[in-house]
Amino acid sequence: MNAKKFTEKYHSQIDYINNLRDKDIDLSDAPEISDFSSAQPNRFFKPKKAALSTKIDADVLAWLKMHDNYSQYLNELCRKQMNVELSH
Repeated sequence: MNAKKFTEKYHSQIDYINNLRDKDIDLSDAPEISDFSSAQPNRFFKPKKAALSTKIDADVLAWLKMHDNYSQYLNELCRKQMNVELSH
């Protein structure tokens, strides 16, 4: 199949989909999900990292360094607190 025919077919399919009304879409094989209690976080999500230079109390830093990969541990602590604050 040549590229021009493929492109024409592709565009006609996209036009068809774009012109569908919501009521014309058959969702019988995809029931609405209303309970997300068993939802899992996206395991492929990797937030963008940014470098930070700041001052921290020496005893707090010593405590952080007691953990393996203290930078990751600090990030996890901050993310947990961020999620708590954002959920209110």
